[in-house]
Amino acid sequence: MASENKVKMGVISGASLALKLKAENPTSPDSEILQQISYDMDDLLEKIDKSI
Repeated sequence: MASENKVKMGVISGASLALKLKAENPTSPDSEILQQISYDMDDLLEKIDKSI
């Protein structure tokens, strides 16, 4: 159950970050936004681990 919640929180966090990055950089291509999220994913998951 904890890993299911972690996955859900990871998806929501990634989507939230994507929206934030797109709002800050509206001309950035989606592939660049996804690349940045992939780069930051370890930090996001670490923060989720600490919050669970």
